[in-house]
Amino acid sequence: MNPVGSVQQIPPADLPQGSGFMQTPWWGQFKSHAGWVPQAYVNDRGAGMLLLHRRVAPGLRLAYVPHGPEAGFLGPVVCDHIDTVEDAQIVSAALSRVAAEIAPTLPRDTAIIRFDPPWMLDADTFSPTARKQAFRLRHGYTEKDRPSLSASASDIQPPDTVILDLAPELDAILANMKPKWRYNIRLATKKGVRIRVSKPDELDRDIEEFYRMYRITADRDRITIHSPSYYERFLKLSPDQMPVRELLCAEHDGEMIAAIITARTTQRATYVFGAASDQKRNLMPAYALQWEAIQRAREAGCVEYDFFGIPPSDDTDHPMHGLYRFKTGFGGSQKMMPGTLDANLRVLHAGAYRQAEAVRMWYYRRFRKLS
Repeated sequence: MNPVGSVQQIPPADLPQGSGFMQTPWWGQFKSHAGWVPQAYVNDRGAGMLLLHRRVAPGLRLAYVPHGPEAGFLGPVVCDHIDTVEDAQIVSAALSRVAAEIAPTLPRDTAIIRFDPPWMLDADTFSPTARKQAFRLRHGYTEKDRPSLSASASDIQPPDTVILDLAPELDAILANMKPKWRYNIRLATKKGVRIRVSKPDELDRDIEEFYRMYRITADRDRITIHSPSYYERFLKLSPDQMPVRELLCAEHDGEMIAAIITARTTQRATYVFGAASDQKRNLMPAYALQWEAIQRAREAGCVEYDFFGIPPSDDTDHPMHGLYRFKTGFGGSQKMMPGTLDANLRVLHAGAYRQAEAVRMWYYRRFRKLS
């Protein structure tokens, strides 16, 4: 018996909506503008999975499942929380079976199916450095005709995040924040910071101002950003489709001083992008923006708010430690996920591609460090 159940390909537009925005038909449409080809699948329990693929080198194609598959797609062998290494191996075997089932639907030159599963791991069992090893499946340990699993050279989506439960009343959510965070939210209002949601007739102007601040933020935090058209498309493409995307703007005396972009499904709202000016940061607009986004998500019926990416631990030496402190201060629970895993359909090609990725990442980080 296959505990995963039968898996069949369906049109991407018919994909059942996942809890996160990257497992929606809209995300496949959005990524198609960057050269990705979306494909969708459903199992016999009605759970869906979005996959993207594209050619990354002559004769070599990469398939990618963003924030998937969700636990329900792998059947009853998988729950949302993985507590033991033995459970991780059971899940890995199920993931290998899924890869084997969908492999015939992919182009012949596909070497890797890359997964970014959103399963929660027990922090006492899995350390940030060892978690990927728990999900590896070597050849000889997989079932016949099932691909091995390897850790990818780097994570595509951040494997650590903070999830805020939206079930409590707003007063209780506020009370669970660190005192300084509550103070900063009140301070922003007291100092005249106002939050508005950009309307359709304001988007062009607001996106331009958001991107100007985002470039400042990128230079300050040494991060890479996309071209302006990426964020314009994110906000304006098929506006009536789920997820609901919003640009929230913090203003003071009529001047935009910070902004965030969120994406909201029926279950989860996600903080995706954020930008801030170098001016008036003492007015704490970033705190007011998050509080507004949290309230809007709760009013819309979401059950959780995802701060979308933090460093793996409270390490003061980590270059993004400030981000860790900011996001964890709102009172949510830290969530550890497995990180990016590769199902190797063509073992030699997959290994060569990962080696090239590792070299590229080393060069990039070295360059960024020295620049």
